[in-house]
Amino acid sequence: MQKNEARDPAAISAGEAWEVATGRQAPLLGASGRLAPGEPADFLLLRTDVPELSLGDLEAGLVYSAAGSAVDTCVVAGRPLMRNGVVADAEEILAKATERARRLGLA
Repeated sequence: MQKNEARDPAAISAGEAWEVATGRQAPLLGASGRLAPGEPADFLLLRTDVPELSLGDLEAGLVYSAAGSAVDTCVVAGRPLMRNGVVADAEEILAKATERARRLGLA
């Protein structure tokens, strides 16, 4: 950014985007941004060996470059939905989604 240029008010930094994505700056999402006993656990375990996360700032890598392939494990409401990059029953899920899309005229 040039010295005399104003910052675009619609743009946010990687850190600000991360705060929103993790619920710390998104009160409407209802997330507290923390794990605590008795609270529903929603979290991801990431692979730090992927190129987009192995060098530089982790937040910037997550916000600007990381793809779904960087996710190893996904847990929602304390229930693992994906482990080691594999979604259990993925074929069944895709078949149901395809059938519902057909019924809606989307496929």
